[in-house]
Amino acid sequence: MLQLMRDDGLLEDGGEIYCDMNDNEKASDNVQQAAEATGIDFDGVFSPHEGVMTLVGDLCERMKLPGNCAEAYYMARDKKLGREACVRAGVPSPRFEAIYKRDDIDAVVERVGLPLVMKPSSGAGSDGVFKCSSMEEVYTNYDRVIKEMSENDTFLINAGLTILLIVEEYIDGDEFDVDVLMYDGEAVYANIIDNWPTMEPTFLETGSNCPTSYGPKEAQQLKDYAVDCVRAMKFKQGCFHVEVKYSRKETRLQKDADGDVLGTPLLIEVNPRMGVGALFCCGVSFISQK
Repeated sequence: MLQLMRDDGLLEDGGEIYCDMNDNEKASDNVQQAAEATGIDFDGVFSPHEGVMTLVGDLCERMKLPGNCAEAYYMARDKKLGREACVRAGVPSPRFEAIYKRDDIDAVVERVGLPLVMKPSSGAGSDGVFKCSSMEEVYTNYDRVIKEMSENDTFLINAGLTILLIVEEYIDGDEFDVDVLMYDGEAVYANIIDNWPTMEPTFLETGSNCPTSYGPKEAQQLKDYAVDCVRAMKFKQGCFHVEVKYSRKETRLQKDADGDVLGTPLLIEVNPRMGVGALFCCGVSFISQK
């Protein structure tokens, strides 16, 4: 990332500032103190790393820099909070619930239904994500993920977050990444990447293509939905990598003004960062546009 920023003329050699970020509770203080010690007037805060997005929001508020509120980053990094934000905003969302203890499993599964997807409320790279089609799989994967959440650094580096285990309805549909650029609350760019079928039950990626193979109506649906999700979480500035599934389940079909039958996009997650693939294939560098 530093080299890409140098290539775009955004960072000079020797322009890095180093500080201790190992302690989640002290990270904001340490970064702020290191930045202020330079005497430089900073223009903003940015990171491509999942685990420090809450830190980005905290620093924007602490240092009174332009950007998004800290609450927005907490909602994006905590899937439970993000789902709740979408529900409040009237944005379609899959059924979901948190599992606070093992004894809750039976009641939660009864409400969400099988098959379901089990995942940590905050993570990255499909770590700890499993499709469960039976109660036996739910209990087995629950024990497995709870253990992994206590040992894997992916879940430990999330400043200010309490990592929960959540389950949500399994969405049988095509998956997409929608990359969005926001400026002052308005979407100034959006582009769709088709994700190829993932390897279940762990949802590992197998490939992708861009531009999308979907038609113009479905493509516009996906773009509008991604922007709605970003706004529901109170984001106004920056780039976002929104992961979405397109459900054609009978209960989610809808007709447009022309009488065409369309499905419904449903959120997997909003990542407040640029995507890691297809950055330049449509002629837009998210690094320079950031």
